[in-house]
Amino acid sequence: MPVRPPVTSTPRPDGSTTGTRPVDGPDIRPGDGATPRPDVDPPRIDVDPPSGTGRPLTPEIDAGAPVIEPGAIVPGSQVTITDTQPRPTAGQGTVTPAPSSAAGHSLHDYLIKVPRLPAADANGLRTLGARHYVDVVGGVVAVSRNPDTGLYYARRLREASATGPLMMRDAQHKRWVEQQPYDWDEPTLIRHLGEQAQGLESFARTILAVSGVDANAVRRMYANNERIIPLLQDTVARWRLDREIADLSDRPDAHSKEPADPLALFAERYRIATQARSAQAQVIQTRLAGLPDIVAQELAAIATPAELQQIQSGTVPARLETLGQWALQDIRLSRAYEGLYLNSVSSADTARLMLHTLDSHYVLDFAAWIDIHDGRYGGKVLISLGSPDAMIRHTLVKTAAGTYQAFDGEGKPLNHAEDFYNAIMYTLGDDVRHELSIPDDAGDVGADKLSKWVRERPIPRYRLLDVLPELPAIDLATFDPTVMRLRAAAPDVDGELVRLRAIADQYSELMAVAFHPDVPESQTYHFLRGVKLLHEHFADQCVLSVYKALIDANVKSYDDNQLVVNSIEALPELQQLLPERFRQLSAELFSTEDMVSLPEHERLLAANARNLRETGRHEDYAALQLAAREGRAAPDKLSELYDEFTDNRVKVRKPTLVSAQVMDNLRMAQRAVHRAKELIPLSGNQLASIMDKGGAGIAKIKGLRGFSLLDSAAAAPLSIAEAAKGAIAIKAGNCSENSKVVFSILASEPRVSAIHIVQATRLGSQSATQDHQFVLIGDLNGKRSELVVADSWPEFPVAHLADNGIFDFKLPPIISLKPDEIDADYAFIRNVPPGPAQLPEVDEAATVQQIKRNHLDRTGYAVFVSVLEVGSTYMTHEEVPVSFEKYADPVTERRLSALERLRSALGPNYQARRVVISLAG
Repeated sequence: MPVRPPVTSTPRPDGSTTGTRPVDGPDIRPGDGATPRPDVDPPRIDVDPPSGTGRPLTPEIDAGAPVIEPGAIVPGSQVTITDTQPRPTAGQGTVTPAPSSAAGHSLHDYLIKVPRLPAADANGLRTLGARHYVDVVGGVVAVSRNPDTGLYYARRLREASATGPLMMRDAQHKRWVEQQPYDWDEPTLIRHLGEQAQGLESFARTILAVSGVDANAVRRMYANNERIIPLLQDTVARWRLDREIADLSDRPDAHSKEPADPLALFAERYRIATQARSAQAQVIQTRLAGLPDIVAQELAAIATPAELQQIQSGTVPARLETLGQWALQDIRLSRAYEGLYLNSVSSADTARLMLHTLDSHYVLDFAAWIDIHDGRYGGKVLISLGSPDAMIRHTLVKTAAGTYQAFDGEGKPLNHAEDFYNAIMYTLGDDVRHELSIPDDAGDVGADKLSKWVRERPIPRYRLLDVLPELPAIDLATFDPTVMRLRAAAPDVDGELVRLRAIADQYSELMAVAFHPDVPESQTYHFLRGVKLLHEHFADQCVLSVYKALIDANVKSYDDNQLVVNSIEALPELQQLLPERFRQLSAELFSTEDMVSLPEHERLLAANARNLRETGRHEDYAALQLAAREGRAAPDKLSELYDEFTDNRVKVRKPTLVSAQVMDNLRMAQRAVHRAKELIPLSGNQLASIMDKGGAGIAKIKGLRGFSLLDSAAAAPLSIAEAAKGAIAIKAGNCSENSKVVFSILASEPRVSAIHIVQATRLGSQSATQDHQFVLIGDLNGKRSELVVADSWPEFPVAHLADNGIFDFKLPPIISLKPDEIDADYAFIRNVPPGPAQLPEVDEAATVQQIKRNHLDRTGYAVFVSVLEVGSTYMTHEEVPVSFEKYADPVTERRLSALERLRSALGPNYQARRVVISLAG
């Protein structure tokens, strides 16, 4: 996985730093030296999008019986049209899946039987009564037209509105085909908005950025047959109006009665165009000044019957008024950004955006103070930026025409009124001009260069919120992303990493303060999942709170940084684990303007849930979820094994790319080895386990095998299943019993891979037999890099690939089961009660004597893991890497402590000859 290159930083007097960012966005981080650095503070290793406002459905009617369409009776004949499918079946279509019903249905579900229909018109539509039908491959479907976009969607006969795929006519073949909006690029998304957007395709990315609308939200809008997203429609209208005014200025009409000033003309035309057209929208617009008609209509459309009655009486319900305030905030942000591109608008908010963008990248002189006055020098102060004690002071005066004039510290004008960038050039120092390659006499060329520079890296919306004055205080709990429909996730058809990397780019400033540049990309994915959730479901104020919390934390310590990072990482897991409590948890996180990190219990709970979910331990996850809901969960801190057994400076290995089947096998192995460890916790030859859990297993295993533990040549007269059942009964086993229990667990599950018990050989040799057995999953004739090891005998068993194991193996295997082969002999394992086996208290003095008596002080083992190198993670194509090497800190600490106590108790008599600690860096 490629790691983004570091960004160079420049210190400032306040202790912060920033980097020179490429043209795709800003890059800011605190640079007090407290941003986590792997060489000082080792980085931690961690291994429902809002649905659109769709159109309502009528209750489904059985389509199996003939249905006569209204208006389908033609004199002299009877036409009966019926659905060919009685019920919709999700997931059969070729349309890219989307978060609602429309994209989950196949066009096949909408085919109808039609004896005959009128001929198609020039647009390919067959009209019968009030209905439209189109020809498709395999038959005919009914369609209805979206009144906003003019696009057609397949529909069933009794639907109030269409729920089927988006349809377009193939001009070449004269048939209609379903479309896949999730594959459309930005210009295509804008082009299909209708006539109002024609000619604006080249501005598509900018329009989406200015409106604050995700491209995927627009794709979802098309896929789900939604109304046009209101703020997108408003932005397109303003873009169109700005172009029209530009055309007028190129062709002035001496007889026009409209204002000649472009700003005044824009304001007048926009006011007329956005006057509310319905009585309900008028009431809402009167209460919420500045709300465009399209947004007022959206609020009216989501009003409940009771709320509509209030509106009819002239009152805007509290809920709708609050949603309107959220909408006004989004509108204000968009107005600020549009001023970077449109010539017919000018606002103080755009000036704030430009100034703070320049300041955030240290283009402005940090030793200076800049004011923007309204109308005249000494007028109302619109913006102040810099240090109040600065010796250098600059003032810009914003005129009624939207131009700016620069003044020095004594109030003397430095230029004639001109655009912002020409005016701000008078405040730039020589060093900044040199860095931006702007000579002193550059004039408009320099201003254009500065303008382009700002457009390429404006501060993000959540940071702009922090500098906009007079924003109303809105309860964060009232934010509803489904109203304005600005955000959406894409279906993960290209893999989760594609979306996470897009989030990383969009929130580059947030990522810069969360992680040091040297932190590998793979270690940021869990945090990015949390940021993705914030982006899709939370208000911009919440992202701003996280940004500020990280800056404050970085000044303090690495641990404080991790409190914030881990809290955001926890959000997606807590949403899945405790959906009924998630609203309360998120409200506590953002209860004030300052983010409050989640309590340790919730952070650990989320980390444990994520580990269980990612490694496929479904039953353990369900048990944790139940315990959490009942208030019984007591999660421990998890650590990677390489953190526990190395100096924390081991280089993290690049994730290993595996097939989906190998990943399934790894998860299956992880479930099996952990379950086996629960069922047979006692060992007869692993010294740490014996000291920790007692030596009762030594004699029990001898009894099970029916021979001396030292007689390695003897064989137990038991089948695989019988030996496994016996080991579970005595709660004990060495490698032979462990392999049989693991095999039995896997044999009792549905599988698409073969499983085998193999005899271990020395690494690199298939003939030098070792006294060890373990389980392999996969094709023995295939690559070692595709074989999965499931060995529960080591102290800390983990699923891994055979090419990273400390043992080789001998063929043929001791036993094999083919894929999907089920043997009834292993069904017993399903009846074993869940949870770990219960053990008696340990008498350590007696345990030490048992170890001596059985000579295990010389022949016992201390094998911690079965991998050659720790630190491995695995990933399928474009998915987040998974680590199978996490263990609860108390487990590793207890086992290691037990071994140290044994060493101490044995003293010089401790001469174990078979100690293997495989922890290579």
